[in-house]
Amino acid sequence: MELKSHFEMRLKRSLDERFEGNKTPAAKLLKAAMSYALLGEGKRIRPLMVFEAAELSGKHALRLAMPAALAVEYIHAYSLIHDDLPCMDDDDYRRGKPSTHRKFGEAIAVLTGDALLSDAFRFVANAAVQPARQCLVLSEAIGSLGMILGQVDDLISPRKTVETLKNKTGKLFECACRLGAISVGASKAQEEKMARFGADFGLQFQLADDAADGESPIF
Repeated sequence: MELKSHFEMRLKRSLDERFEGNKTPAAKLLKAAMSYALLGEGKRIRPLMVFEAAELSGKHALRLAMPAALAVEYIHAYSLIHDDLPCMDDDDYRRGKPSTHRKFGEAIAVLTGDALLSDAFRFVANAAVQPARQCLVLSEAIGSLGMILGQVDDLISPRKTVETLKNKTGKLFECACRLGAISVGASKAQEEKMARFGADFGLQFQLADDAADGESPIF
């Protein structure tokens, strides 16, 4: 709980620092929407997995892994905003409160997701260890052969498959663990071990989440 609280304070500070000195109406609106999507109640599982993978792989885990932890939480928040849009899952509520597009309108919700996605790469680009590789790993996990591909498959397929879930959900968990290892300079063997754990965890997490929601099992 202490680590989660520390991370959430750093998460809030990341937005405060980003908009410091910019008090225009557009900046105020965008910060409010980003804060609404990013700072609400959440388990913070993905950033905590970054820290755990870093801790298991090396020293100085909290400091070195913080950029990656912030990045994956920004990505997760962006993905939820876009998932909830009327053109996607069309959900009016998220975690017991109006979804971002219901609170701020569809256009601002789309732009808020875009801002979170873009700003995520700023964190890993400034990481202390292998920043370029961290950017590449994050891009591959969430892009056209990862999370987005899984989302497209989910939209066009009548039933979910294991491959869909591995891409839509598992890739970001895999990425979180891989980034945690990379951030502390872990060996390639340690990195791959962490990544495999993240991928397996992500698949099981989504299966359990779907079952809790009463959704049909995959085949």
